[in-house]
Amino acid sequence: MSTLNLVPDLVILGAQSAVVLTNLWVVKKMIYEPYFALRAKRQSTTVEAMQISRAELERQVAEKSAFDAEYLASKKAFEDEKLAMIAKAQKKREETVNEARALAKEKLSKAMESIAQKTKESESDMLGLVDQVSQALAKKLNT
Repeated sequence: MSTLNLVPDLVILGAQSAVVLTNLWVVKKMIYEPYFALRAKRQSTTVEAMQISRAELERQVAEKSAFDAEYLASKKAFEDEKLAMIAKAQKKREETVNEARALAKEKLSKAMESIAQKTKESESDMLGLVDQVSQALAKKLNT
């Protein structure tokens, strides 16, 4: 049977401690330091990219605002021009209608004068004919 030896051997203990410390140092140099350096670089790159993106976004927003202002100004100018054209067309229409009314009144008054004159002529012709007929009838009755 074997016996359990609980007394530590200092040489083995020192060698094992040296191996553990060496392993910790190697892991630190080969894994942790490159990882943390890469992580810090990635984080700074991400922050820079975010700042660049934010600056680009602000530039685009400012550009869009300028475009919107220009669009609204041109839209207002177009609306003003449209209203001016409508007003001009309405004025022209009113002038044309007034001219047509005046021309129609003039023609109507001329036609009424012509009708009145022809009516008077017709009346005088009728009176002349009636007078002739009555004179002819009177002659025939007297003879």
